Amino acid sequence: MSDRLSQVIYSAQVNYNITGDYVHIAKMLRSLFQEFPQHIHSEKLINTFSACQSDLNQLRPLASFRVDRDYMFFDPELVSLGKNEVFLDCGAMDMSTSLEFAYNTQDSFKKIVAFDPDPVCAEVCRDNMLFFSKGKRRNVLFFDCGISDHNGTVPFERSAELGNSRIVVKSEENIPVKKIDDIPECADTTFIKVHTEGSEYNALKGAENTIIKNRPVIAVSCYHNLYELLDIPAYLKRIVPDYSLYMRHYSTGTSESVLYAIPAVR
Repeated sequence: MSDRLSQVIYSAQVNYNITGDYVHIAKMLRSLFQEFPQHIHSEKLINTFSACQSDLNQLRPLASFRVDRDYMFFDPELVSLGKNEVFLDCGAMDMSTSLEFAYNTQDSFKKIVAFDPDPVCAEVCRDNMLFFSKGKRRNVLFFDCGISDHNGTVPFERSAELGNSRIVVKSEENIPVKKIDDIPECADTTFIKVHTEGSEYNALKGAENTIIKNRPVIAVSCYHNLYELLDIPAYLKRIVPDYSLYMRHYSTGTSESVLYAIPAVR
């Protein structure tokens, strides 16, 4: 990891995934707020945290504490968005991340390509595409398929909760998947976001040629299992050695840790 803050978050996630013990996450939160107050952008959060010190010191749940997720996937201390970005939203859910991307670029992006294989999510995504400005809707593409390291079909498990469906080893339902490398609309990618409920590693492997050629910024959820937490950083450093890797955490629980891969030159 490229800085001390990232090391704290990464170590806590590794320990949690090994032991399943929430104490590691509680200790991480204490370290974040004590050692890195400059990364807390909200005065309200700082005041709330101060009021919760006794609970945190005793490793009890912080019932009244909430983390501001406005910066998830686009942390301004790590990501500088330029004009004419081509953004891949892998695991679009409801298009909220794509809409946030459009807002952060002030509609100066070149293209958004979004993917989600869940039929319910796909319907929501298509409805929410109406929230893009009229002049930019033609630059927003949606594919109702998954992203993986091959083209074909894979078993899929639906969830009643929006965004929690996932690729699994065995299921009665199958979904189509595609490699990013084989999708013409993704050839000029500059930014990849991946949040696919545990299949992030295979999604990135299917984009290997695109990543090596374009060296995009990557923001990938990296907490669903220990294997991805270990394998994804190693894989990205192997194919693009000068990537700088950062971890940021966006919840008071064990979820919503994002690994950022930032190229030396964009």
